[in-house]
Amino acid sequence: TEFIVNTGWIPRSTGDSTYIYTKNSYPYSLAHLFRNAGYSVNSFHGASGTIYNRETAHAIFGYEAYYSYIEMDMDDYTMDSQMTNGFDLMIEEEPFFDFIITYFGHGPFSEETSAAQAHLDEVREYAEITDATYLAGLAQAKETDVFVGNRIQKLEDSGLLADTVLIFYSDHYSYSTIDEELLYELKGTSDSNLLQNTPFFIWSQDAEAEKITKVTNTADILPTLANLFGLDL
Repeated sequence: TEFIVNTGWIPRSTGDSTYIYTKNSYPYSLAHLFRNAGYSVNSFHGASGTIYNRETAHAIFGYEAYYSYIEMDMDDYTMDSQMTNGFDLMIEEEPFFDFIITYFGHGPFSEETSAAQAHLDEVREYAEITDATYLAGLAQAKETDVFVGNRIQKLEDSGLLADTVLIFYSDHYSYSTIDEELLYELKGTSDSNLLQNTPFFIWSQDAEAEKITKVTNTADILPTLANLFGLDL
């Protein structure tokens, strides 16, 4: 999904695209489109750049630098909230396009994770479902929420929020983590295709709320953003 979002291309279903396609060039990737429009473009994730070959792959996609927990001064690379430490890197040059990959929204969900231990008591207070794995997933999602909240607050404090667009997508649903019957219940469907439906939304202060209901997929994200920002595609 990360490859598709950045390139707009759908790779073959076998093999790991971040390894087998890194000798290609992608002049119409998101990073290159924004760079050509005068933006600084960088990517951020807590984990090392060797995971999924990200540092190499992102350079091929056109990002100027990949920043990990080291550059962002994070004590625990799994804790999304600590990526706030790298905020100055994220806004160093304006205008900026930051590709930020969070960590703890992803499974596996466990009460033993640092994010679950940080937020489990809080989510237990309002969760109606008592399944332990589900609660751990909520707690881990809370850790990601903290980072998003911190980033929005810092953008506002820096006077940048009014000129910033926030774009969110998820790469897949919680397969192999939460009990499948519970997943169908949570999604309110019995259709395995709809089970795989994941959020994608765009926010800015001056945008009117609008819900798009037509079927889309990850490959639609790049041309959608190119259209919204008037990028030369």
